[in-house]
Amino acid sequence: LYQLLREADIQLDRESWEAAVANVNAEIVEQKEDMTEDDLIQMLFTCTQDAELSSKIYVKLKDAIMENAYVVINKSNIASDFNVTVSNNPMIKAYRQFSIRPVNATENACTILHCNGVLDISHVDVLLSLISRVAASGTGEDQVFYPKTIVLLCNGISEGTRIALKEVIQRMNTIKNTGGDIANYNNLAVYTLRDYRSYNAEQLEDLSTIITDEYGIGGLVNQLTFESIIYQAIKTSGQTIDDIPELDRFDADIEHITRMRDMIDDRYTVEFDEIEGIRIRKPLGPVAQQRYDELRQRIKDEKVGVVRVDLNKRLRTMYGQFIEVEVGSRLLKDSQRKYELILDAVLAAGQGVEFGVLRANSILVAIKAADKIYHRYESIDDSTLKLPLKIIRNAFVMTLADMVAPQYNVIGTGNTSTDATIDFLLGLVRNGRLEYFDLHRDGNLNVALPPTSVPEETLEKTRREHSVIIQGETPDDEDRVVTFKERIIEPVSVITTILKNSTMMLELATARSFHLDSFCNNYID
Repeated sequence: LYQLLREADIQLDRESWEAAVANVNAEIVEQKEDMTEDDLIQMLFTCTQDAELSSKIYVKLKDAIMENAYVVINKSNIASDFNVTVSNNPMIKAYRQFSIRPVNATENACTILHCNGVLDISHVDVLLSLISRVAASGTGEDQVFYPKTIVLLCNGISEGTRIALKEVIQRMNTIKNTGGDIANYNNLAVYTLRDYRSYNAEQLEDLSTIITDEYGIGGLVNQLTFESIIYQAIKTSGQTIDDIPELDRFDADIEHITRMRDMIDDRYTVEFDEIEGIRIRKPLGPVAQQRYDELRQRIKDEKVGVVRVDLNKRLRTMYGQFIEVEVGSRLLKDSQRKYELILDAVLAAGQGVEFGVLRANSILVAIKAADKIYHRYESIDDSTLKLPLKIIRNAFVMTLADMVAPQYNVIGTGNTSTDATIDFLLGLVRNGRLEYFDLHRDGNLNVALPPTSVPEETLEKTRREHSVIIQGETPDDEDRVVTFKERIIEPVSVITTILKNSTMMLELATARSFHLDSFCNNYID
């Protein structure tokens, strides 16, 4: 591209060049397709050229890649190929301070209420109403009530709360001693956050947003109004509760009261571990999803490494949905090479999921796109796009010639001029004889050169075939064999990004300076 730009007879302006690139990119994007799981294994092989390594990445990261999860690849001194740590849900470090009944390792019907501060619930009737308000499903005669676990998550417990909790236990003991069954009541547990002092404002808002799906840290989670909002939510739900004048005096937002009532009735799965903490398996609501998407975008745009590390920590701690891959090997050289291959493959696959893929060599797609747009403007004498389109097309054709030349006489007639090479290869592209162009690492080229046409089924047979064993995800799952033939699958964003950034080469090529010429020639070499 640099050489063709230097040989151009007229000066090209930036606006015309960018307009030509935009036209070509739009045509290339028209050829993209959504990436499938079959495309994924092909793309992983395209990047790694290693069937065994491709299958390992496919088994361990297929779901994460296809769901466009955030994946971080790190080098490690471990001897194994690579370890994958998957966190699909937030894990909050917290201590259990109180519970009416033992808390199971997995509670399938659970609700978390978050108090941003010291929990201060001094009225026992509020706590008794919480354990009496059992979750409901269905309507009318089909309505089913059953107990669940309500977790109060806070930074600490006031003395008044401890006294009220003791009285709750006394009430429950009285019920048991009089022949009642406390299993019909909700279980109530209090957990305190371990690391709340290290959380910044954004992390605290992340946590409250995940639980409440409300904007900001407002009265819904404020320790001064927390008890009042629970009381008013229960009172407005129709459940019987004695009047508590001092709690009625709080002027709470009606939306917060409604949201608290919905949260008390909600239920989802929560896992509890005395060491690790609690894992919240609650789908992100619209507000929490928006904050998560904004955080992902910030990580993507951030240029400062230290800041990106902090953002990654926030993502891993508060949201989960984070996959960490540690790549290692017994030999340092192998570890570096394997790290580069896996990083390239995962990044490419992520781009394929996000932007779509080309099921062909993207150079061919770019040639066809540029040739099509060029013919659209070729007959227009005053078109400022004609020359840049021709240069873009010819630059890709000459790149193709460089790839083919070591194995084949691309001219056929003995004429070795640049124009003859371009015309010859353009003819093959237009006639579809390069439709199945796949350049392999061993130099094999599936293409009819020249000039006999090869049937598609013959070309398909020439592709090398690979069989990889996909191990079962659990010991009970049987291993299966996946067979695929080599085919280049590329993210559409690769070629479109190259073209979009080609404006820099235009500016370098049109700058007439001895020092710049020397720099550019050395750079190309």
